[in-house]
Amino acid sequence: MKKHLTLIIVALTCLNAATAIAQQNGPYSGISGVTDGAIDNPIARSELSVFESRVVDYSPAPGVGDRLVSPTTGFASLGDLYSPIARPDGLTGFDKRYQPDVGSEPSSFHAGSVTDPYAGNVFDNSDTYGFIGIDMPGTITLGFDKAIANGDGADFAVFENGFGLGGNTSLFAELAFVEVSSNGSDFLRFPAISLNTAPTAGAGTFQGFDMSNVYNLAGKHANNWGTPFDLDELSTDALVLSGVLDLNNINYVRLVDVVGSGELVDESGNSIAGISRDSQGNAIIDNWVTFDSGGFDYVGLPTGAVGVINVSAVPEPSALAALGGLSFGMMLRRRRRNRA
Repeated sequence: MKKHLTLIIVALTCLNAATAIAQQNGPYSGISGVTDGAIDNPIARSELSVFESRVVDYSPAPGVGDRLVSPTTGFASLGDLYSPIARPDGLTGFDKRYQPDVGSEPSSFHAGSVTDPYAGNVFDNSDTYGFIGIDMPGTITLGFDKAIANGDGADFAVFENGFGLGGNTSLFAELAFVEVSSNGSDFLRFPAISLNTAPTAGAGTFQGFDMSNVYNLAGKHANNWGTPFDLDELSTDALVLSGVLDLNNINYVRLVDVVGSGELVDESGNSIAGISRDSQGNAIIDNWVTFDSGGFDYVGLPTGAVGVINVSAVPEPSALAALGGLSFGMMLRRRRRNRA
């Protein structure tokens, strides 16, 4: 989606700059560079040299086009492409639950990618195509040959390909939750915060959002600026205290697409299950429903999306075996000396 919007970006930035700046007053960092007093200033890609080693699992939301599913060789989207729900009769005006209009595809990228894409039921959470991304948010799990450790400050940074829209803290945002694991089975999610209740620029499914209101969500910083994550924030969780998650031996990072619909309710006014919420219970908003590269964009294994700041000192299994053999040999020599 991001590749085809240069002219729109320029126009909307000019039209919405004054409004966006007036709304940018959050406590967290802007979209790039250093924000005085912020606890989550981004890391420049040029400062990092160790990235993920492999794609362990890639499970995009249903309907992602064939050109957008190449995580090991190029680019991959996590999803939340568009709503397949038919617009109810009599409903007029923009409602992002019902985009695009019935009978159209978002773009030729996805033509035919979903059979009968408007067969879903907006109030049926078990229907795979009821809300793309809400029923089944896209995920990608990445593995590391050099594990991540809990050191001083941020331990790793996650990169996306967002761009500024509407001011110096406003971004065309496609966000993701970040989870970590030592064993590849038990994952722990970083607590995230999203205080936004409205966009700062744009309209429809193409909007800017104030990232100074967002914390611990991947994708809140612009292209080539990585969002930092500090493993120490997880130190009091039960998984860590029980030893299941070793903060000095993080071998896996999983990114889970944020379906930034904001609050949605059913016909009775009850919240629809599956809405993406932060650690405080706030419904998260970002660009949704999107198209082309919908949802969080994984920039690809050759480029690297997770840069390691603190590398673990825990030896790899082969090194442990060698160390064990060395220790055994030293013990034998000591016994022989004692017998002599």
